[in-house]
Amino acid sequence: MVPTQERALYYKDDSGNYWRMMDFIKDSKSYDDINPELAYRAGMAFGDFQKMLSDLPGEPLFETIPNFHNMESRLETFKEAVKADKAGRLKEVSGLVKEIEDRAEEMCKAERLHREGKLPKRTNHCDTKVNNVLFDENDHVLCVVDLDTVMPGFVLSDFGDFIRTGANKGAEDDKNLDNVSVDLEIFEAYAKGYLQKASSFLTDVEIENLAFGSKLLTYMQTVRFFLPITLMEILIIRSLIPSIIWCVPKHSLNCCRAWRKILMRCRIL
Repeated sequence: MVPTQERALYYKDDSGNYWRMMDFIKDSKSYDDINPELAYRAGMAFGDFQKMLSDLPGEPLFETIPNFHNMESRLETFKEAVKADKAGRLKEVSGLVKEIEDRAEEMCKAERLHREGKLPKRTNHCDTKVNNVLFDENDHVLCVVDLDTVMPGFVLSDFGDFIRTGANKGAEDDKNLDNVSVDLEIFEAYAKGYLQKASSFLTDVEIENLAFGSKLLTYMQTVRFFLPITLMEILIIRSLIPSIIWCVPKHSLNCCRAWRKILMRCRIL
């Protein structure tokens, strides 16, 4: 971070906007597509990132997005949306609702373990995708970027979020569910790289639940994408482009179905 002339780490302009400046990393690149080697190196990058911050002194960091990866909180919002059914679409997705409800107890395991003192909160990246890692011209890791969502969380969430995005063979909103599956080579490569850097500070409980994180974040995304289906009138009010008003619930349903397929495949992990 480059400080201002007053030695502050941010600048607030006359319009109330906040600005930060960072050193430019030249000759760097990022990837949207992934292969096992990149997954391995990304695993090392995010594992090293958490390792460097594992002994961060002082109070926990501020939660930039409250309850972002809190499954209990997500399910409370889900239950309220189902009960209200403001868009009148509940009958169309009753099967998906039942499946979400049937899995709810299992998917709140992380919060229960935390309350029992068995699962600590650490400093998480909270957006662990391969395109948030910068590589040099030889594909060696330079650094992790996109730090706006760095905040307290469970390591299994960061692990699972990468698998949710990186190991999915299909598109997030793939209409052809035959395309959707878990790439085990990506999973294994990322896990190997991550544990190579992170195993020194992780507890046994954290390591045992890393694979569960893949199911958890996939389930969480299913719940998140379900909400526009039942809360469509809110999205209509917020939308500025009339042409996308009616495609949003359909797109959300496609995403829900794709994540449901990934969740089913995650049972083998």
